[in-house]
Amino acid sequence: MTIDIDIIAETGGFKLNARFRAAGIINVTGENGSGKTFLLRCIAGLASCQGSRVIVNGRDVSFYPPERRSIVYASQNSYFMSMTSDRHIVYGIDTTRFDRSAVSEVTEGLMIPLGKRMSQLSQGQRMRVAIATALLSGKEVLLLDEVISNLSDGRDVMSFLREFSKKNGLDLMIVSHGYSVPEADLLVRMNMGTATLEPP
Repeated sequence: MTIDIDIIAETGGFKLNARFRAAGIINVTGENGSGKTFLLRCIAGLASCQGSRVIVNGRDVSFYPPERRSIVYASQNSYFMSMTSDRHIVYGIDTTRFDRSAVSEVTEGLMIPLGKRMSQLSQGQRMRVAIATALLSGKEVLLLDEVISNLSDGRDVMSFLREFSKKNGLDLMIVSHGYSVPEADLLVRMNMGTATLEPP
């Protein structure tokens, strides 16, 4: 599984320039305002990036709407407060790829408390639910925008994500601020809109 990115975009005078090919766990890091979130939103089709190319496993999705790109974007606000955690996890699940055993695997692997409303959970627990929901969506690429930073056991979560994504053929692009995600296959450092590749 691979994702090819060739993006040159501009918004409000801010210019984004990112070109790389990657697979596995990709860590996108950089300071505030460096273009990390803008990059992910361009990849997901949530921002206007005309003339850019996004190729997922050999399929050019550059001109597809977000729902047809086989890409899911999750941020610190990607959850529904009115839902219970167990209902949230299977919201939008791809039942052709994942069954009840996969739901149990994700629930246990991410240590998600079931039967509680999202409003009753801590921010870290809500992030776990958001990650679980994205994992079970059946998309080929998961874009996780700062959803690991609030987890006290981030290394354990990353170990589970690596194992689950490898087994199910998923690529994960994870944004972090000022620190490197453990076990990443590629480090993409953003600086004033320009992406530079570094060893993880």
